Parts: sequence; structure tokens; C-alpha cells
Amino acid sequence: MSVKEFIIVAGGMAGLFTVVVYYLQTRIFHAQLAFLIMARTHERYAQLHEDLQNLPKSFDALTPQHLRIISTYINFCAESFYWRRKRIIQKDVWVVWDVAIAYYLRDTVIGEAWEKVYRNDTYYSGFREYINCICAK
Repeated sequence: MSVKEFIIVAGGMAGLFTVVVYYLQTRIFHAQLAFLIMARTHERYAQLHEDLQNLPKSFDALTPQHLRIISTYINFCAESFYWRRKRIIQKDVWVVWDVAIAYYLRDTVIGEAWEKVYRNDTYYSGFREYINCICAK
């Protein structure tokens, strides 16, 4: 093998090594990011859960504090939706969250608040359509 051929082969191997290292680092970073987002999301939901359980059944009974709780929950859902679309939240996790979101929108005052107060707010692309689809079922 000539020096020129050796340099070409060595350069190719170095390039391949660089691609493999980049791929592995990207996978590790993605896994770490997903873990941090999931931990933060579960922590935020735990803080919201009790407040959501204590919402009145009637829209007319909602106070400004209740509306802030609902707004926080809808924004929480929008952020979770965004992370799912970016494939940070895994599909099997999202399936469970999707069921919970549907429950709150169909079976609690949150769905009515969405229709009357929050439907026209600004959200991540596709989120309004996602929620409207849930509410229509």
C-alpha cells in the first residue's frame, strides 16, 4: 500500500469514526434531554393534579384562580404536545397522557373553559387542532 492510499484509508476511517461518535453523542444527549423533560413534566403535573381535582363542576362557578389553574393546565398540555411532536416524549408515554388530556377536556369543566375562554389563544402549531378534535368526540 502506498503512502497516498494509506492516507486515503486513514482519512476515511477517521471520518467514519467521527460520524459514529457524533451519532452516539447525539443519542446520549437526546436521552438526557428526554429524561430531564419527563422529570420536569411529572413534577409540574404533580403540582397541578390536586388543583385540577378540586375544580368546580360548573363553568359559572369558576373563579379567576380556577381559570389560572385551567390556563396553566392547557399550557402544560401544549408544551407536552410540542415535546411529543419533537419526539422527546416517547409514543407509549404519550398514549397514556393523551387519554388523561381527553378525560380532562371531555369530563370536566376544562373542556367548557377551552371552548369559552382559551380556544383562540396562541399555541404551538397543531395543538389547537388536536384539542378541538378531542373536544369534538
